[in-house]
Amino acid sequence: MLLSISDRIHLLNLLPDRGNVLALRVMGEAKQRVAFTGQELKDWKIEHDPATDTINWEKAGGQEKEIDLGEAAVGMVVEQLKKLDATASLQVHHLPLWEKFVECKTPGITD
Repeated sequence: MLLSISDRIHLLNLLPDRGNVLALRVMGEAKQRVAFTGQELKDWKIEHDPATDTINWEKAGGQEKEIDLGEAAVGMVVEQLKKLDATASLQVHHLPLWEKFVECKTPGITD
């Protein structure tokens, strides 16, 4: 799945950190795949601003990365997004993830 810097940041915040052993292992592996490498942090100048508690980066083209999360992790992401939707807790930054994971508007992802 092709994920932007913003997608990856929001996905890291969305992935649960609690669950059964299997879920924790799946999520741990997914977080490792989504996390930024040292080279990506350097190339895209990704930095945390403690004053505003925001993550900033140099906006340029080619900042998307193909990441295979695996079927189990994708299912857990869909479940998390649907839980947020059911409780009216989705935020505008979740919409790109909703479109990619739930509405399956990403090539190669099917219901």
